[in-house]
Amino acid sequence: MRIGSLLKPLAYPLALLLNELKVSMKFLILLSYALALVVLGFFYLLASSPYSMIFALALISAIFINGLLDEVMGELTKLRKLKSDWYSVLRNADMLIVFGAIYYLGSGPYDFLKVYSTVKQNLFLGGAIVLGIILVNYTHRRASRGTGLDTSSERMFLLGIFAAAGYYNYFKAALFSALAALCALLYLSVLRDVWKIRGISFAPLRHAAGATYSYLAQTLRSICSAARKRSPARPKLKVKQPSLSVHNFTAVVTEAKTEAPLPNATVTLASKETGKKEVRYADASGRGDFSVPEGQYKIVIEAKGFKKEEYERFISIDSGEVFKLSRPSVDLSVVVNDAQVATPISGASVTLKIREKEQVRRTDNLGVAYFDNIEPQLCEVFVEAGGYERETGSVNLEKENIISFNLSNKNKVKNQEV
Repeated sequence: MRIGSLLKPLAYPLALLLNELKVSMKFLILLSYALALVVLGFFYLLASSPYSMIFALALISAIFINGLLDEVMGELTKLRKLKSDWYSVLRNADMLIVFGAIYYLGSGPYDFLKVYSTVKQNLFLGGAIVLGIILVNYTHRRASRGTGLDTSSERMFLLGIFAAAGYYNYFKAALFSALAALCALLYLSVLRDVWKIRGISFAPLRHAAGATYSYLAQTLRSICSAARKRSPARPKLKVKQPSLSVHNFTAVVTEAKTEAPLPNATVTLASKETGKKEVRYADASGRGDFSVPEGQYKIVIEAKGFKKEEYERFISIDSGEVFKLSRPSVDLSVVVNDAQVATPISGASVTLKIREKEQVRRTDNLGVAYFDNIEPQLCEVFVEAGGYERETGSVNLEKENIISFNLSNKNKVKNQEV
C-alpha cells in the first residue's frame, strides 16, 4: 500500500477543482519547485542558528504540502488523460529537498551519534539517492508496475514522516535515517523491477523464508519453555528509577562587536547538582551542542584573545543561546611636553587612529590626554598644538599604555634654521 493513497480522498477533490479552473500543469510543477526552495530556506535557517522547533515545524509542513501537491498532479493527469512522460522528469522537486537535508546534516554532529559527516560522505549519499530516483523511474515504466517510489509524493511523505518522528528529539538523526531508508528502498525497488522484467518469481523464496521463520520460532519457544521449567520463580523486585529527562542545549559563541562566530571557542557545562562537566569546542559556525539532564548548570565560555565569561542557566527544555565575547580593553595616556623647556603643554589636540577610526582628546593642565576602553593593538597617534610642530608616532597597546611627545616650538626652529 502506498503512503500517498492515504491522502487520495483529499487529493482527488483538489484535482477536480483545479481541473475546473483549468490550472496549467506547468504552473503546478513550478509551484512544487517554489515550495522545495522554501524547504531549502528552512534547512539553511536551521543550519545557521540554534535548533528552532518553529522552523522545524514549518519545514515538515512544507514537505507534506509539496507531497500533497505532487499527489494532486497525479490525479489531475488521470482526469485529463495526459501522458505523464513529458513532465515526469520535471516532477522531481524532492531532489532539491534531499540536498537541503544533506547540507543541514553537514552543519554539525548528529544528535545521538555525536560524530561529524564529511562533505564527501554527504555528497555520496545525495548522489546515490538522485541516481536511485532516476533508475526507479526508468525501471517502473519497463516493468509496468503501479506508482510507488517513482513518484515524488511517496518519497516526500517518507521523508516527512521520519522528520516528524524526530521533531522533539534527535531531529538530525531522524533526517539521516530517512535518507538512508529512502536510498535503500529505492535500490530494492530497482532490483525488484529488474527481476520482474527478467521473469524471476519470488514465490519459492517467500515460501522458504516463511518455513525457516516458523521452524526457528518453534525451536526458540521450546527452549524458553524448558528454561522456565528448570529455574525456580524469583520474586520481582520493583526498583524505582529516577526519571531524568535529557534535553538538547546549543551554545553559539560570537564576537560582541562584529557578531562573527568564534570557532574553537571552549564551552563548558558544569552541573551544579553533580559537578559533572561536559566540554565542547565550537565548530566553524561557533556552535557547541549538548545533551544533558534537566538541572542547574554553570556555563563557562573561553576563547583565545577574549575575556572569559561565566553564566548560570537552568535547562529544562530543548533550547539554545548566543553568547557574545569581548576583547579585553586597556587605557592609554598620551603625555605632551615642550621640547625646549620640558614643561607640559595643555590644550594640545591628540588624535588616536585605530582601524581607520579616529578619537580626539585634549591634554589637561598636566599635558596628559586620556583614552579608555581600547582594544589592545597597534595604534597611530597624532599630536598638534598652536605654535608647535606636528608630531606623529605609534604605540602597541599590548605592550605599553603610556606614550610621550616632545613638541618643538615653530619660532625657535625657524631661528635655528636662519
